[in-house]
Amino acid sequence: MGQRFGIQMEAERRMYVIVAFTNNNTVEMVPSGWILGQDETWWPKSKSLTAITKMIKDRVVPDHTWERHKMRVICAADTYEDGRRKAREAEETDNPVSQGEEELGRGARRIRSRYPPSSDEEEDYVPKAKRKLAKAPAIQKMPSVVSVNIAQFDTFDDAAARDVEFLTILMELKHDLEELCAEVRACRAELQKLNKTSGKVDDAELPMQLPLTSLEEFDVFEGWLNEDKKHQKILEKKLCLIGGFDLRDCVRRMGSSLLSHLLQVKFNWIGTKGWKSKDDAEAKWGFKSTTLSTVWIGAILHLTCIEGAVQAHVEQEIMIYLRNTSDRCGSGRKRREQDSATSV
Repeated sequence: MGQRFGIQMEAERRMYVIVAFTNNNTVEMVPSGWILGQDETWWPKSKSLTAITKMIKDRVVPDHTWERHKMRVICAADTYEDGRRKAREAEETDNPVSQGEEELGRGARRIRSRYPPSSDEEEDYVPKAKRKLAKAPAIQKMPSVVSVNIAQFDTFDDAAARDVEFLTILMELKHDLEELCAEVRACRAELQKLNKTSGKVDDAELPMQLPLTSLEEFDVFEGWLNEDKKHQKILEKKLCLIGGFDLRDCVRRMGSSLLSHLLQVKFNWIGTKGWKSKDDAEAKWGFKSTTLSTVWIGAILHLTCIEGAVQAHVEQEIMIYLRNTSDRCGSGRKRREQDSATSV
């Protein structure tokens, strides 16, 4: 009892606590502010892996919609990165200990789950079956080199130093790969939801084939969009199905599907002549005031996989995308090099 009380007191002084849920013996890291007494913790109802990870990292304050789960404290951590490392060690070993720190608790060997079942699911809870994907080859666990102090070896040769550096880089890459895999799984889940709700858009519903290649086609397409709000919804669904990994990738993918390169160079965001343009250069058309830009921005804002995007950010990315159109195919850069050579 005294040891358990000591663990609890130590956990309250730290920023994060690694706990084992007693209902399914899974391990997770939670902020110390989520802990209730000695054997309970708050846990959000959200099923989104990305959302829960962000809540843990930002140490969000629990509210009345959250659930309470039984748990036991394994150990504590001062930083988010240290907590992730200890949680991973708790999955593989009975004794997760950080360098230079005293062990706070012991946990049983277990398989980690990102979140426990909600209270109304606990009675019927059955562990998820393994995904039917090709099994990755087993990677032999490398010895930890984080605690190695190279300075203490007076005769440490160059080859050994390179080996330590190489192992350290591999460990950092493994950590980054785990985070990337989690993001990919979250994106896949969001795309599956989007495909179920949006449905497939037939290109025959559009007045012409995209991308648009001339100003004449652009005017016709603008007229079609302004005829009926339903036409704007059709185009918005098509753009949502194109999607992207982040805001910049969405702008790039959607932009290339809407406008050909020859048509993109005729636009900029405001419609004024750029300060780098020649005096006799043709003035560009303003894209900001078009209906197509409104639909484009709306499609990006409707994508749930892009968190925190607001209209001002989307407009800025589209403005940069149109500004750099010439350089993407080399024409703008080549013209500047020729002008520079001629002036010399």
